[in-house]
Amino acid sequence: MRIGYGRIYPTDPDPEEQHEALTEGDCQRILVDDARETGAAQPQLTRTLEVLAAGDTLVVTSLDRLARHATALVDHVTAIDDRGAHLHILDKQIHTGQDPERIFLRTIQSLDDVNTTGRSQRIRSGIKKASSTGRRPGRPPIKNSKILKVVMDLYGAADEHGNRLYTVTEIAQRARVSRATVYRYIDLYNDTGRPALEN
Repeated sequence: MRIGYGRIYPTDPDPEEQHEALTEGDCQRILVDDARETGAAQPQLTRTLEVLAAGDTLVVTSLDRLARHATALVDHVTAIDDRGAHLHILDKQIHTGQDPERIFLRTIQSLDDVNTTGRSQRIRSGIKKASSTGRRPGRPPIKNSKILKVVMDLYGAADEHGNRLYTVTEIAQRARVSRATVYRYIDLYNDTGRPALEN
């Protein structure tokens, strides 16, 4: 079975365009998440991945509809592969079922290793540089508790199903801070064991 998955963003000029493309892509079933209503959450994608069976093909119009950052992309592609299913990306005409050497899957999955290695190297380099100049390693303390509270309230906001309501960009816009500042607050918050926020 070919199952289509779409994700509508607030900036999409034509919300129906994906549905039409997936229909033309011979999808027998189509599920769509609307970020205007669900924010960063993707409940229909979760449902889609749950019903995928071996030999099925998940069809998306482009990779950015499947995930907005590398970590989530690796997770989703791995989940599809683990189920013995395939991924068809229409705009690039990539079909993992027609990739006998699994080059695409290996490339996507290697992104996680690259990201982890890069972060580790940057952290070690930063600590070494700070120590050599007599400065305390790490980020400076965040002083504005009011902004911190706003960001954390938005970060923790969820619907009745426990899905997050706001993306990093939306939190930054509402709190009137940069995305980098939001990530700094979230990094501190994650020290308590909370999961990272999706883009």
